[in-house]
Amino acid sequence: MRTLSQRSKVNYLTLLAFLLPLLSFGQADIHFSQFYETSILRNPALTGVFGDDYKLGAYYRNQWSSITNPYNTVLVSAESHVPVSPVTDDFFSFGILCYSDKAGSINQKISTFYPAINYNKSLNTDHNRYLSVGFTGGYMQYSFDPSKTTFNNQFQNGKFDPANPSLENLPNAKMNLWDLGAGINYNTSTGVDNRSTYVVGLSVYHFTQPKFSYYQKAGITENMRINVNGALSTSVTDLVSVMLQTNYAMEGTYRELMMGGLVSW
Repeated sequence: MRTLSQRSKVNYLTLLAFLLPLLSFGQADIHFSQFYETSILRNPALTGVFGDDYKLGAYYRNQWSSITNPYNTVLVSAESHVPVSPVTDDFFSFGILCYSDKAGSINQKISTFYPAINYNKSLNTDHNRYLSVGFTGGYMQYSFDPSKTTFNNQFQNGKFDPANPSLENLPNAKMNLWDLGAGINYNTSTGVDNRSTYVVGLSVYHFTQPKFSYYQKAGITENMRINVNGALSTSVTDLVSVMLQTNYAMEGTYRELMMGGLVSW
């Protein structure tokens, strides 16, 4: 994972990411253990909520490489913000996030494109208190390679012959979906010299509940996903700070709780 900022202020010494399997029963949407670095996927109201002028990120994951066709995931993101006017501390945030995820013997692939916009309303300049409302409209494409599919009818006398007819009516190898997400986020600083910052937010994705079937069958749709995000950052000394992050997601019958921590120097 790489994150680049125009004005780098810290060097990361330790990065910890914890999954809580007790509450993790599965999740339809992609997610990373470093979930707090993919804000547009968590809550569009987190877009551009950072102290520097801009942030760029690139992520790569190769999961379960011991199997024949492991998961390969690539993600890139960019975020920035601009002031609304010289007489107010309000600002607009803009961001974009794209990822590609591929796995399996038939190359099941998910490609996405998520632009986001966020308005940040200043409530108190002394304590960096903001209320943010963000929106994202995403495009997703699911696809597979039908030339790599195999079926029982193609096995004769225990041997596979691709020339044998599959007797299957394969669907379109591509499935296109449009997604819509919105969120709200509140953050404030407190303590001596505003050394502690609290963040809490709520977001909802898949408002349109698009059809989720290669056969375009009615009634098979993608469930809405509800996200609750929280964070606490505090300076232990002038040189050392600690950040704790958490994210709780609900999608259909699935639930997931993730927590992570970051020590900076």
